[in-house]
Amino acid sequence: MIKNDTKKLISAVDRLITKSGDLVNRHGFESTPGSISETELKTFERPLSLKTAYSQGHTFVEVAGDQLMAFARTLTEPIQTVAPFSCARSVLESGALSHWLLDNNISAHERVGRSLAFRFEGMVQQKKMANSSRTKNNLGTIDRQTQNIIDTAHELGYEVFRNKDKVVGVGSRMPSITNLTKTMLDKEFDYRLLSAVTHAHHFALVQTSFAKYQDDANDPEVVLFEKSLDPRFLLYLCKLTTDIFINAITDLTKLHGTFHSDYEHLFKSTSKEVESYYRKINR
Repeated sequence: MIKNDTKKLISAVDRLITKSGDLVNRHGFESTPGSISETELKTFERPLSLKTAYSQGHTFVEVAGDQLMAFARTLTEPIQTVAPFSCARSVLESGALSHWLLDNNISAHERVGRSLAFRFEGMVQQKKMANSSRTKNNLGTIDRQTQNIIDTAHELGYEVFRNKDKVVGVGSRMPSITNLTKTMLDKEFDYRLLSAVTHAHHFALVQTSFAKYQDDANDPEVVLFEKSLDPRFLLYLCKLTTDIFINAITDLTKLHGTFHSDYEHLFKSTSKEVESYYRKINR
């Protein structure tokens, strides 16, 4: 792939981010008459819990967009060879979580159960972080907020999961992020690859972000590497991240009934452009 092709490809990613934001601002993402979210809010016994789930899901979409923007920046000159994989991993994580919460094919009861599970897991992580600090501030506040989540789960009839006398989860079982990328997106292999690069495993780095070279001045038996991003991986990452981001925006807007033909046109044109580079490099 020549340098000019790379610039055009990254421009396509940039346009997807910018125009998606413009469309969200134009069409909004509040519940519209007849939408899935409007029906859920009218029928679920505690609408506030649903609004919390929607807010969490929307945040995941925003995070995916932010990481997609960072991903595009890593591929502008001077192009990075490791950072794109880390950004892509974050897009995949946020995309899996957003689909888990904004899935258009689950019930309101399941959506709130998943939201409660994620909120509880967040409190677990906050407590671990507080315990790791020198001051151990806010432990009391964290315990009270955790109990509020448990009480809400009880009030709404959700299961509270225990290990002996300790509460370890509420609502739904909170899957690992690896499991979510598998069950929500069918991207377990991709997530494991991106994680291996992010965690700087040598076997992954030498296949994705570094290339062998031989310097005549060095011992021929010594294998040397230099940073290098194969164009095929650049294309793979662009296709993966744009597909995940498009899925996230689609879930969000269809849930609220704000999906518009403008989105469809943008998504199709972006996918077509990325696919054209795929065909070009693989012929």
